[in-house]
Amino acid sequence: MQGHHVWSRLLMQARGSALLEAATAQAPSFRYRPAHWAHGPDWVTYTPERADRWFGCTAIQPEGLPPEIQLIPLGGHTEGHTGVAVRDGDRWLLHCGDAYYYHRELQHHREPHPLLDVVQVGSEIHHDLRLGTQARLRELLHDHGDEVTVFCAHDPWELAAHQDRADGRESLPTA
Repeated sequence: MQGHHVWSRLLMQARGSALLEAATAQAPSFRYRPAHWAHGPDWVTYTPERADRWFGCTAIQPEGLPPEIQLIPLGGHTEGHTGVAVRDGDRWLLHCGDAYYYHRELQHHREPHPLLDVVQVGSEIHHDLRLGTQARLRELLHDHGDEVTVFCAHDPWELAAHQDRADGRESLPTA
């Protein structure tokens, strides 16, 4: 994590805490590195059982944060993988992290990227859950695409399109 995140509280699903403890005890590993927690993060766990609903998805209201910020469980990539929804005026932004790697995976007729899909499948912990999460995201976009913008951590074409829109140019991801 970068220096400006040093004093952040890191939120995770309660069922991921045992896995995190095991991973940190065996580090470095494929997924976790000592530098990821060298700054001494303040881990906060939550349970989806206390969840609300957000556009048909499970949502967690993080303690101490305004209702304009919601945590959305997006399982499959890692144990307890969670997106962050933030209200932006009359729309919501949902950062999906690693729930998908390529914007065309969320189209009506799912189209994985040939290279990114190899990486994604190789790093998943639960294949069916990951695909179910992507199906839920497709449904979210179909039903609420005029109210919610989703984006992920790995799609350069999606990033470029969002940057163009922020600069006042309309574009869609092209690759």
